[in-house]
Amino acid sequence: MVNIVVVSHSAKLADGVAELAAQMTQNGCRLVVAAGVDDPDHPIGTDAIKVMQAIEEVFDPSGVLIMMDLGSALLSTETALELLDPEMSARVKACSAPIVEGTLAAVVAASAGASLAEVEREAQSALQAKKAQLGEKEPQAKEMTSESPTLRSDERGVSWKINNPNGLHVRPAAKLATAMAPFDAELVLYKLDSVKGNRHADPRSLNQLALLQIRKDDEIRLVAKGSQAEEALAAFKQLAESNFGENIAPDTIAPDTNAGQILQGKSVMDTQVSAPAFVLPTQDVEVPDRQILSDRIEIEQQRLRQAIAKTLQDLSRLADRTNQLLGKQHA
Repeated sequence: MVNIVVVSHSAKLADGVAELAAQMTQNGCRLVVAAGVDDPDHPIGTDAIKVMQAIEEVFDPSGVLIMMDLGSALLSTETALELLDPEMSARVKACSAPIVEGTLAAVVAASAGASLAEVEREAQSALQAKKAQLGEKEPQAKEMTSESPTLRSDERGVSWKINNPNGLHVRPAAKLATAMAPFDAELVLYKLDSVKGNRHADPRSLNQLALLQIRKDDEIRLVAKGSQAEEALAAFKQLAESNFGENIAPDTIAPDTNAGQILQGKSVMDTQVSAPAFVLPTQDVEVPDRQILSDRIEIEQQRLRQAIAKTLQDLSRLADRTNQLLGKQHA
């Protein structure tokens, strides 16, 4: 899974972005912060070593996307990439998208299992919804108007009327995008509007969902096709019936005259808590007992010596490079 590093001059700013991102997904991609400098009197700044360590902490073969604010954050990121092992740095991408909107879009896409290129593309498109809502033209924005979603023989669909007072804003939209990600199906979400015309989007994309600007009382329809179409529709319906993860007061929900009696649950707590899960092992790990043949012992010892030598060479190269770029203290 692609993971995210947030680089900022301000630790408070980066922590705030990370807190917002944590609201988007649960058990999704990893995100770490590399922000500020270790100087109590002048904490604003960036540190290339912090950035390098953050990349190493969350590195995954799928890739790492770095979100930055401005100025020296870019220079520190470039320096960190030069300090990394070339094989690792080849799988790391620095992104020019805005740090807040871009990070939120990237986290949702990464948690959905998107590739590094796809995650970067989502981050780069993060301002489209804001521009559309403010009436700014986006010449490269994808046209999403469509005809009424008439189902073909191989398609299935389910409709829902939005109860959420603030519509399908970023948190419920993120839950929808994450919920739809695992299914092997072609999915299209329609916003039905007989006056302005229907619009559609990919429900796996936070940016496209935001462009639909789905508000309270809007009717939406998910159309699915593929081997897991039924499962995707069932997951969508279950999420919609929970109002996309939001607690909705009973008096804000329009009564369904066809549904009979409505049972409304009562929340025990209105807070959310996010923390690493503690998994209790259910069985001991069995370590196999393997015999090394006598003619292999010298070979294995030689492999160990070669590994130690290569590690020392790598550390020496890193120290020399750090000394050139950042000075003796860091090296």
